[in-house]
Amino acid sequence: MDQHIVAATRVLAVLTCVGLVATVPVGGGAMFGRALLVVAVGLVLLLVTGCVLVMAVRPAAEAGGTTFGAITRPLTLPMRSVVRERTVDVSSFSIKEVSGATVNCDVRGAVRAAAPSRGDMVEVYGKRLRTGAVLVHQFVDRTSGTTLPVRMPVACVTARLASVAVAALWALATLGMAVLLVFG
Repeated sequence: MDQHIVAATRVLAVLTCVGLVATVPVGGGAMFGRALLVVAVGLVLLLVTGCVLVMAVRPAAEAGGTTFGAITRPLTLPMRSVVRERTVDVSSFSIKEVSGATVNCDVRGAVRAAAPSRGDMVEVYGKRLRTGAVLVHQFVDRTSGTTLPVRMPVACVTARLASVAVAALWALATLGMAVLLVFG
């Protein structure tokens, strides 16, 4: 999981809780009731996101424990217990550029067709990491012109999207608290 998403989720959850507590002295019981409604809607949306995550990442047969525990587990920040159970194959290799420089490459996931082998002429497309390595998204075989995409497992993509959705839901809850405090 991206550490920025984890940090944002935690900060937004704390801000939502601070906003909930601040509604009592600012607006009294009526504003606190509306703030509780905002939090309740957010928690229901988190439960729905959690159910989708559990169903996509862990089949019910593997869930173990109680159904309630399996559903509410993703509410814990940042849902690491579910996401941690998915692993991705990572392959590392080096390529030599036309200029003669060596570039380290990482492939996360699986190459759809036969992966390039030693001595193949390939173009590598991806994102340069802070370490200087390239996170490969696809290869193009220069001899045949074949494009070889790299695909992450569906469960890993779903888990990433769910973690972003949880951060977005906390952001909406924080925004709701801010609106209540300013305009409530």
